[in-house]
Amino acid sequence: MNKHHFGAVRNAIGNFTNNSKNFRAKFALFFAISFIFLSVTNTIAAGPPSNSPSSLNFGQQPLNSITTQAVTITDTSGTPPGFTVSASVTGQDFSLASGCSSVPLGGSCSVSVAFRPTTPGPKSGTLTLDYFSGGMPSGTASVSLSGSGISTLGGIRGLVTADGKPLTGPAGGVLINFSNIRQQTDAKGTYGYDNLTPGEYTITVDVDPTVFVVVGPGSKTITVEAGKITYGVDFNLRQLPLTPTPTATPTPIPTPTPVPTNTPVPTNTPVPPPTPSPVPTPTPFANPGCVVSKPTVGSLDLFVCRLGFTPPVNPGDKTRVVVRVVILNGLTNKIDIGHSIDIGLDPSTTVVSASPSAGTTAPTNDNQRVTWDGYTVDPQGTAYLDLTLEAPPTSPGNVTVPVLTDIGVTVTDTVDGSRYEGRVGLDASNAITSRTPIRSLPNLPNTGSSPSAQAGSELFIIPAAILLSLALLFGFMLMRSYNTRSRRHK
Repeated sequence: MNKHHFGAVRNAIGNFTNNSKNFRAKFALFFAISFIFLSVTNTIAAGPPSNSPSSLNFGQQPLNSITTQAVTITDTSGTPPGFTVSASVTGQDFSLASGCSSVPLGGSCSVSVAFRPTTPGPKSGTLTLDYFSGGMPSGTASVSLSGSGISTLGGIRGLVTADGKPLTGPAGGVLINFSNIRQQTDAKGTYGYDNLTPGEYTITVDVDPTVFVVVGPGSKTITVEAGKITYGVDFNLRQLPLTPTPTATPTPIPTPTPVPTNTPVPTNTPVPPPTPSPVPTPTPFANPGCVVSKPTVGSLDLFVCRLGFTPPVNPGDKTRVVVRVVILNGLTNKIDIGHSIDIGLDPSTTVVSASPSAGTTAPTNDNQRVTWDGYTVDPQGTAYLDLTLEAPPTSPGNVTVPVLTDIGVTVTDTVDGSRYEGRVGLDASNAITSRTPIRSLPNLPNTGSSPSAQAGSELFIIPAAILLSLALLFGFMLMRSYNTRSRRHK
C-alpha cells in the first residue's frame, strides 16, 4: 500500500470522526477501505525472462539431413504469475521442432529449432520468442539462425568428337563402369552422369569400331568428390575412310552332264518351320483407388497412391510410374502450404512431368527432391499433385518398383496459427495406396490468460477475501460504537 492509499484511509477516518452522526459517512468509509485493499491485491510486477544462447549456428549439413538445436528460457524473477511463451521461426529450411508453453516460476524450459537444407549454400533465419505475464505482453527476444547446405553427391561431364566435330545421337555413346547401359550424346555431342556417390568411376567410349577408331585412351577412370562435378572427361575419334567393295568377276556355269533316267524317288513333303508365339504386350496398370472421398472431420491426412504404371515394352526400356500425392483438410479452417510439401526421389528416378491441382511444383537442382507449395486448402477440401516419373528397367507388371524415398509435410492453420507436421517413409511412399495422418505440433499460447497466470491470480483471491472480511468487521464495529454513543447522548 503506497502513501496515496494511506492518505485516503486517513481522510476517510477523519470524515467519520467529524461526522459521526452522519449515517452516510459510515458507508463511505466502508467502501473506501474495501476499494483500497482490493486494488492492492491486483498489483503484479514481473520482468521478462532471459534466453540463451542468442544465436544458433548449425554449420555445414548434408542436403535433406535434419539437425536440431535448443534455446533455454529461464525465469530469473521468480515473481508470480510466471510467463507463457509464443515461439515462431522464419527463414528457408528452418522450422520449429518443439516449444514450451510456459516457464515455471524460477525455472526454465527449452525451444528447439530444426535445420534441414534442401539446396546447397548458406541459409539464415530468426527464432522469435514473445513473452506474456498475466495475459499481458512482457517482452520479445530474437535468436539469429544460420547454417549451410552441402551436397553429398557428385557428377561427371564430357564431350565426344569425331575428327574435331561433335559426334551426336546414336553414333556417339559412353558406358559407366563397363555396364551394358549405354548413354548416347546429345545434339552438342555432350554426355553427363549425375547423383553419383563419391568414389572412382570408369567411363568408356562406345562406338562402332568398323566406322570409328579412338584417338588416345578409350577408357578414363575418374574420382568423384562430394558436391562436385568433374568436367572435361572427353573422347576424340577418327572416322575410318570408306573403301569401295570390289566387283566380283562372275564364274561361268558349267554345262551339266545328262543324267540317265531312273525310277523317280518319292520326295518327302517339306515341313514348314514353327510359327513363333507372339510376345505379349505388357498391360498398363491403372489404380481407380486414387479417387479420394471427403476428408475426415477434424483430421489432416496425407494420401499417396500409384495412379498409373507403364511397364517396359522392350528389354532395357525404362518404367514409367504416375504417383498422386493428396492433402485432405478435415479441419474447420483453411491451411496454408508454403515451402512445405517435400517429396524425396529415388536416386535412379527422374521427373518427366508434375501436374498440381493448386500451387506450384518443381524438382531441385540435383533432381533428388520435388517441392510443392504456394497455396491454401479450404476446410473439407483437397489438393493433389500428379508426378510422372521414370525408373530403371524392371520386369513387366512389377508395379512396386521404388521411385520415392519419403514425403515431408508442414502446414499452418491460417486462422489460429496452429502447425501440423507429418512424414511418410519408404514403404508408404511406394505402396499402391497409403493414408497417413499429419500430427499437430504443440499449440502455441495465445495472448489470453494462461494456466500459470490464472494460478497467479488465484494466489491473490485469498488475501483479498481476508482483507474484505476485516473491512466488513471494522465497519460493523464502527456502526456499533456509533449506536452506543447515540444511546448515551439520549
